[in-house]
Amino acid sequence: LLYCVPQNRFQNHFATGRLSLQETIYSHCAWVFIQQFLNRLGSEYTSLTALLDSNNSVHAELLSKIKKRLRTETFTSDYIFEIINKYPDLIHKLYLDFASTHYVQTGDPQDDFLPTLSYLRLQVDEILDDAKLKELISRTAANEHDEMVLTAFRTFNRAILKTNFYTPTKVALSFRLHPDFLPEHEYPQRLYGMFLVISSEFRGFHLRFRDIARGGIRIVKSRNNEAYSINARSLFDENYNLANTQQRKNKDIPEGGAKGVILLDVDHQDKARVAFEKYID
Repeated sequence: LLYCVPQNRFQNHFATGRLSLQETIYSHCAWVFIQQFLNRLGSEYTSLTALLDSNNSVHAELLSKIKKRLRTETFTSDYIFEIINKYPDLIHKLYLDFASTHYVQTGDPQDDFLPTLSYLRLQVDEILDDAKLKELISRTAANEHDEMVLTAFRTFNRAILKTNFYTPTKVALSFRLHPDFLPEHEYPQRLYGMFLVISSEFRGFHLRFRDIARGGIRIVKSRNNEAYSINARSLFDENYNLANTQQRKNKDIPEGGAKGVILLDVDHQDKARVAFEKYID
């Protein structure tokens, strides 16, 4: 885990003993997820899409601009970080929910497998089901924005189909996500496969619309911090649109459309090859 993400945004909680290393890296991954998928467009946006014609280029451009502005001005990455940072005890409970599903467990006493502190905590601490987590978040969150961010952790946990988080050898963290949590009015074409990949040099997605699909991988560089923030906010939407375009191009062949996007970290703009090798490993 440390090799994959040597510096995460929540490591101060590890330094003070409030959270374990696994819990801080889990928080970091959820923070990346929340930046992309926190639903903050609201019912008004849905009503507006019903009134406007998406096939009209002027209307489509207007909707795109409204969508971009809503996402830019409501929840920035720093604001999401500040909210998460206030609730280490809740993060611990949410992590237990994640770990109880995905932790690699072995029943053979002969296996050369030493249980970690996180595994031992699973045997001691109470693991709350989704309904109890929802109630705890509602009771603990200080306001509506805090509750929205913390609820997105539950969405993250429910969406993960499989992950290499607990495998002993890895070069990047990967999560296969179930696309059902995506709002249909924003992403009308249903995805078949959806992967989130996170490492110290990059974050990225790989999306495909059929079981067997093909398409390229785009590496995105940023000139400065401002450009990086813009690229980070639009990462999934860009990837989805690229994959959707590829799907339409492939309409006359058996393979569906797929696309991958790698966003290089602002401090690792020269690590394109390293990032690519970690992404495909």
